[in-house]
Amino acid sequence: MVVLVLLLFCWLLLFCWLLLLAWLLLVLVVVLVLVDWLLLSEVLVLLLLAWLLSVLVLVFVFVFVLVAWLLLLAWLLLVLVEVFVFVLVFVAWLLLFELSVLVDELVEVLPLLRVSVTVLLSVFVVIDEVWVLPPRTSLTEFSCA
Repeated sequence: MVVLVLLLFCWLLLFCWLLLLAWLLLVLVVVLVLVDWLLLSEVLVLLLLAWLLSVLVLVFVFVFVLVAWLLLLAWLLLVLVEVFVFVLVFVAWLLLFELSVLVDELVEVLPLLRVSVTVLLSVFVVIDEVWVLPPRTSLTEFSCA
């Protein structure tokens, strides 16, 4: 499901970029027609403008691909860290249950399980706040006036 949403988001982002590029191409064609009309068919000027247009399109495509890959890598890193923390806590739970079965002291293990769940949830909250959400306060709010 998450992969489907990510693919849909990428397609939507690609569509928006292509729409922006089409709009820029339309504006550039109008500018080229006006320049051609004003300069009475100066071929060198039109070739220079066409070359600048191709460079501009290549820069837009490069920036789009770079930003898309960086966003995808950041999201994958976030998922990997959360899965790693979840696996660590799950292994700790299994070890605690194994110890409780061996020692028959389930009552003493339950508070440890509660603490581990609290730690897991706090780690997820910190990861989501640091990597997903923007900061809520600025440093100037805490300065002494």
